[in-house]
Amino acid sequence: MLNSRHKATGERFEEAIAVMTTLNAAASVAALEAGVECATDVTGFGLLGHLYKLARASDVTAVIDSSAVSYLGGAREALAAGYVSGGTRRNLDWVAPHADLTGVARTRRCCWPTPRPRVDC
Repeated sequence: MLNSRHKATGERFEEAIAVMTTLNAAASVAALEAGVECATDVTGFGLLGHLYKLARASDVTAVIDSSAVSYLGGAREALAAGYVSGGTRRNLDWVAPHADLTGVARTRRCCWPTPRPRVDC
């Protein structure tokens, strides 16, 4: 959402830039120290896309506590203003057959990006 908004308006989102350039540094060290053997970033396929790929490869299912998912400042506002990328919509369609988001608010579904068949973002 923020990238689509930036492309349309030129507006910069400093928090997003800071998070994306520093997010994984400490986490990667902690993960290795804890013995983690599998991990992924949450970029191109979004939270649900990457989670689905990991679960499928591990032959497990997963449950997300939607109230525990954080959002970058401006993401929900960008969604409300209609800034949704084509990639988000394609990711939604790709993951939709494998997820049940019953009861998850539209703003949460679209910001993950989330699986819902042709979700109305």
